[in-house]
Amino acid sequence: MTIRLAVRRALLLGALLTAVAPLGAQTGRVRFRVKAPTGEAMPRAEVFLLGSHDKPIASVEANLAGEIVWTHLPWRDCHFLVSSPGYVSGRPTVIVRNSEEQLVEVTLAIPVERYYPPLPVQPAKHRWWQIFR
Repeated sequence: MTIRLAVRRALLLGALLTAVAPLGAQTGRVRFRVKAPTGEAMPRAEVFLLGSHDKPIASVEANLAGEIVWTHLPWRDCHFLVSSPGYVSGRPTVIVRNSEEQLVEVTLAIPVERYYPPLPVQPAKHRWWQIFR
């Protein structure tokens, strides 16, 4: 009698695990296209997957076409940081809801300092109240 009970439990557990296994394997794909402000591809750009407190978990470098593919992403809001030397970073948030590939296009901006360098600041020669004497 106990052997039958053990077999029934094993079959029930096996059926339950078979039904639940696809739920744990639900992952998504996101393809990033990183572009310069001129519309050209950015081949050396990096995309960082951010975790809690916006700390990078992993990073991938773009191919020559400026594309990056992230796979095995969980079904939730995923935060990314897109960066390239000399450009302002983008911070897209992607909502992964199914296993179909999502396309995210990111255009990086040129920082203002590149065109207008900061002026040197020197300490004042006089106190503000000495100006009115």
